[in-house]
Amino acid sequence: MNNRVLCVSAAFTLFLASCGDDIICGAGTTNVDGTCVPDDTGLSCGDGTFEYNGECVAVDPNDTTAPVTTATPGGGRMRELPDGVVLRSDEPATIYYTTDGSDPTTSSDSDEGTVVLLGLADNTTVKFFAVDLNGNAESIKSETYTIDVTGPAAVTGMSAAISTADVSVTWTNPGDSDFAGVLVARGPVSRDPVDGTIYNMGDTLPGGETVVYVGTGTSANETLTLAGSIAEYAIWAFDDLGNYSPMRVTNAVEYALPAQNATLSVNLTTAAVTVTTPPSDLGLSATAVYDDPNDTLTITLDVTNNTGRVLSNLKAVTSNLNEGTIGGRTWQGSPFVYYGPEALAPSGSRSRDIVINGVTGGTDPITLDLSFITHPTLVAPAGDSGMRLIDSSGAIDTSTTLDEATLGTETYTRSVVTDPTGRFVVVVDKKLPLVHIIDLTTLENVASIQLGAFGSIGGTAIIGKRLYVAYSNGSHWSGAGGNENGDPGRGGVEIVAIDMTTFAEISRYTLVAIGPDGACARGLALTRDKARAVVAVGRAGLSTQELWIIDLAAMTPPTSGAIPLTPSYGWVTKPAWNDAGDTVYVTFDNYKHMYGGDGSTPPPIEVVDVASGGLSQLTPSANRLFGRGVIARGGKVYYVNGTSYVDTGVAPLTIFDSGGSESTPDTGYLADGAFGIVFDPSGDFYYVSSHDSDSCETATFDATTDTRVDRDGDGTMNLDVCVQHGGLATTPF
Repeated sequence: MNNRVLCVSAAFTLFLASCGDDIICGAGTTNVDGTCVPDDTGLSCGDGTFEYNGECVAVDPNDTTAPVTTATPGGGRMRELPDGVVLRSDEPATIYYTTDGSDPTTSSDSDEGTVVLLGLADNTTVKFFAVDLNGNAESIKSETYTIDVTGPAAVTGMSAAISTADVSVTWTNPGDSDFAGVLVARGPVSRDPVDGTIYNMGDTLPGGETVVYVGTGTSANETLTLAGSIAEYAIWAFDDLGNYSPMRVTNAVEYALPAQNATLSVNLTTAAVTVTTPPSDLGLSATAVYDDPNDTLTITLDVTNNTGRVLSNLKAVTSNLNEGTIGGRTWQGSPFVYYGPEALAPSGSRSRDIVINGVTGGTDPITLDLSFITHPTLVAPAGDSGMRLIDSSGAIDTSTTLDEATLGTETYTRSVVTDPTGRFVVVVDKKLPLVHIIDLTTLENVASIQLGAFGSIGGTAIIGKRLYVAYSNGSHWSGAGGNENGDPGRGGVEIVAIDMTTFAEISRYTLVAIGPDGACARGLALTRDKARAVVAVGRAGLSTQELWIIDLAAMTPPTSGAIPLTPSYGWVTKPAWNDAGDTVYVTFDNYKHMYGGDGSTPPPIEVVDVASGGLSQLTPSANRLFGRGVIARGGKVYYVNGTSYVDTGVAPLTIFDSGGSESTPDTGYLADGAFGIVFDPSGDFYYVSSHDSDSCETATFDATTDTRVDRDGDGTMNLDVCVQHGGLATTPF
């Protein structure tokens, strides 16, 4: 008799042995009357069944099919790791597994039927296979669990164009393998989409902005509804997990505001005012008082802003009057009433009096034709005097000063920047890490934000409704170490992002770690497309200076290092990009107490090739010692120079053309030189401001001819505003 007994070990290895007294049973089983049974279970299974996992299970001796084991959840890229991974076989089996990436064997960790793996680390590879009760083994399977919270590269080539109210936005998508689509929102935008969230058209972003496109295309269209509306479009690429790229922003477009003309008629008998011809986008209401004995008619005219934007320096210019005269200010020869200096917010209203003299009563009704016009506001820091602002057109003779009481704290303002809506201006401190945000519609401080216990602000930039600040942590802008004696002290540079709708800090990161080098941010500038920024940093302890090229919207430290600048006298000032965004220009202020400054050696203009880091120089021919600033536009480089301590006869402005030839247009002032330069939003003009130590004026130049102009026609070319310690800005409209 040749019976054969199928014996199963606890490890489910199958054995074939001859029956009899010398029967061989596997590990974990015992020969009982010629049958192999599991040890110590107290379970007796009948013929054809075996104990498995505490139960008697049937085994088909003809089964040659391997089990199938599944991992739940499966591996791949994910925004966060699962709490646990479950390996489960589709039949009774032992599962062998590893979590170190090696191939498992029957000597590896194992469990019967189900395995639960907890606390997996990022990039863990789980490998596994199962062996069923008949010894059928499946092939090794593998699942890798990888955290991916990085979005694809940003879009490029962003552009917006408008025809009347119809906007077309275009861009180029990135070539990343995980690219899944693009989200476009009408801006200015304050916050990014929430990573891990897929949005639909019409949804609202965390900052309240509307999503106008979601898809894989390269263009989007929408129609603006209010004349005067200014829109820029924020674009993010995203992957299949909902990870978003850094934000990119198009140029701003305007639904052009048509000429706002009106005609008023005043009945002298009843003093009733009729708006016989209303302007298309302004609401007008008026009352009148006629003083017959004094031949004076006073019209109180209330204007409501029904446009889509802030109205800066609004003026009601009288172009025709059938009797009498209007005294006071004039715009190109015509009298006007000024609705500033506060800007007029959308839906806001403001009243002013139009006083007409010489109204005899012989003409009734009195009619007057009005044209409503606006001009950008020039904003300048005024050191310990606060901040100054003035109508850039020259129609208003004097500037408005916002002093320390308005700013809400003792301050020493250094630089300013305006936001895309034209409503807010940011002014920062030279000696303290303070950021003040001023509402130009009320001329009130709406927020003062202190970024740290010590330090100063080395530069600001705005993208959408986000303010980016180069914060010199522990170091003072004019000397580091909190003093003006060249003591390096300890310093570092951080980049801080602030939401300008809530005035809350969004995030920050360290660009240069705080240390004994006395690192101090000295300027921050954006490319035209706002995709990149340059931060100028001086290290007082090393007497070295450098440029950092960063992506502000990404809010992560750059992967490449700094570009070292040529050792020079004085400290580096605010840098400037050329139109193409491939070259940075920067100059040095040879003020005698800092960075080896001797107060007598003219510094150069450093020309930096961003791609290669290569350096070349432009050197003004005259003895221009104090490089206060430089900008590049239209192939020209504009260099402003302070002249105190040495030669007050040196021209404050030098212009280099594309061939390197220089000219020195007349600014109308010399004493103490210039300290700020900025272009008008139209591109037709630029403004050059003096330092306020000896004179306080700003010259307006025609951008084509580089000659001073008298825009308002009053015979005065220069404006009554100046800067102290750098920085000059203009509102966008």
